[in-house]
Amino acid sequence: MSRKTISAETREKLRVSSKRLHAGPSCPIGMYGRKHSEETKAKISLSMTGKKKSPDHVQKMAEIFRGDGSKRWKGGEHKKDGYVLTWVGSHRYIKRCRIIAQKAIGRELKTSECVHHINGNRSDDRKENLLVCMNSYHQVLHQRMKKCADKNKLQEVSL
Repeated sequence: MSRKTISAETREKLRVSSKRLHAGPSCPIGMYGRKHSEETKAKISLSMTGKKKSPDHVQKMAEIFRGDGSKRWKGGEHKKDGYVLTWVGSHRYIKRCRIIAQKAIGRELKTSECVHHINGNRSDDRKENLLVCMNSYHQVLHQRMKKCADKNKLQEVSL
């Protein structure tokens, strides 16, 4: 089966029409790259004037679309830079390893303390893989680990 070649002009028309179809929710189909006329802008402004939402409505919508009420809710966890972040409420996420370490030692971590992953896997948050240490010790620990890794590489090359 042979492929049919299309001209550059046809390819450009397809690209433009594809952009219009996939313009996104903020840009209705057919409006991509276009602007509303002043008359249309005035009509839109007039239709939105005076429409206030009651506090009850705002609260109800907040309950529906926030947290586990949202259809996009994924359980309150996501990954960033290899760490698993967990939603703790009040508009913030905390690294899951910190939560597990705090439960293990029975208190909240100080700002000068951090959690080291012994095996180097930031998403492996088992208690036996976590080490609570001061920030300064943590830096020294990583420097020593890097030196050991560099020495091992040199030994492998020389063999």
